Amino acid sequence: MLKLGDGAEPEVFTTLPGLTKLSIDGISKDDIDVTDLESDGKEYAPGLADYGSFSAEGIWDDTNAQHLALLDLLGSGEVQNWQVVTSAGTKWGFSGYVKSLPLNWETNNVQRFSLTIKVSGKVTRLAA
Repeated sequence: MLKLGDGAEPEVFTTLPGLTKLSIDGISKDDIDVTDLESDGKEYAPGLADYGSFSAEGIWDDTNAQHLALLDLLGSGEVQNWQVVTSAGTKWGFSGYVKSLPLNWETNNVQRFSLTIKVSGKVTRLAA
């Protein structure tokens, strides 16, 4: 499940309801070219980690405060604290901003949404 922090002290996290899918697109590191004139081939050192983005899909509810808050966060670009809790109870914490929030209306179906949260900084495993 995906939880959004309220920014208060102590911070309270509220579950984003209606999710049907949650994933992270992966962690990667930049390549820093350290090749010099004495190199026999290209040489690299690892750069900073990019923790990518979390993506979620779900059923949209126009009356849900958490769903409506996503629209506000998309407009503001504000970085928020988030948590992911796995089915095994493992907790992950990160900061990020709502990068995209497409909504989808179809005949004979519920209204659906896709959410992308760009991670700002590091994703860390939290104590249970």
